[in-house]
Amino acid sequence: MQSTFQKVLPELPRFRGDAALFSWMCTFCRYEIAAHWRARARREPEVRLVEEAPEVRAALESLARAESD
Repeated sequence: MQSTFQKVLPELPRFRGDAALFSWMCTFCRYEIAAHWRARARREPEVRLVEEAPEVRAALESLARAESD
């Protein structure tokens, strides 16, 4: 919403009134959403390793201790 309003406010003098103000603002919002998804697609995918979860790490460490005993 915030980025949409940042784009809309400077362009407000160009609003001609051919459509409802809400519809005009929704167009800006649609472009912002599309830009967000394009940027997200360009980023590296975020990979979360199961081994990094605290409960899994604790279980693995306890297994390692049990094997060493």
